[in-house]
Amino acid sequence: MLRWVRHLQIWSMLEVMMLGVLVALVKIAQLASVTPGVGMYALGSLIVLLPAISLTFDRREVWDRVRWMADGPALAGAEVP
Repeated sequence: MLRWVRHLQIWSMLEVMMLGVLVALVKIAQLASVTPGVGMYALGSLIVLLPAISLTFDRREVWDRVRWMADGPALAGAEVP
C-alpha cells in the first residue's frame, strides 16, 4: 500500500467528490426529504483531514520505520550487553 500512495494521490480529487455529493443531494431533494446526519459530518471531516494528512505524510520516514521494524529482532540481541 505504501507503494500505491503516490499513484493513488493523483486520483484523489476531493473537490470533485464534494461537488458530486452536493449535486446528488439537490437532485434527490426533489424526490424525497433529505436529512444530513452523521455521514455528512464524516464526509466534511474527511475532506478537511485528507489534505492535512497528505501534507504531513512522509513516505521516507514510513519506509525507514518499516525497515527498522524488520531489522529490530536481529539488532535487539546485539545491543543488549
